[in-house]
Amino acid sequence: MYRYSACEYPFPHRITGDGYQNLMHPLDRFPRQYAAGAIWDEEEVEYLIELYKRNFTFDFIADMLERPIDGVRSKVRLLCKKGLLQYRGRLPKILGDRRKQYIGRNYPKFGLKYCARHLGRSVSTVEIYVKQMGL
Repeated sequence: MYRYSACEYPFPHRITGDGYQNLMHPLDRFPRQYAAGAIWDEEEVEYLIELYKRNFTFDFIADMLERPIDGVRSKVRLLCKKGLLQYRGRLPKILGDRRKQYIGRNYPKFGLKYCARHLGRSVSTVEIYVKQMGL
């Protein structure tokens, strides 16, 4: 009688090891296989470098190359380490038309804090928006 009789399989007893061989036997039949990463062609690498230098996002680059985003990010990191690319950091978010109109209307009258509170952004972020707009 096994100590853990509620289990579907004979659970190995902690002292004698009864049932351990029966439990682990099926795992020996199916050895673990590791998936190999997809190999990058030279054309794909050149296209990746071109798109990255033109400041496209990783989502767009992954769609153009039909590869997963994580694979594109890791390849860019590798190319930066090799010195073929210059790391650019995060891209600034594009300012929407409605935000531009709101800031253009209210910034001269009420100032940064008012615009930041109503847009739900920090004061430093609204200040960057104001500089982008040239106000």
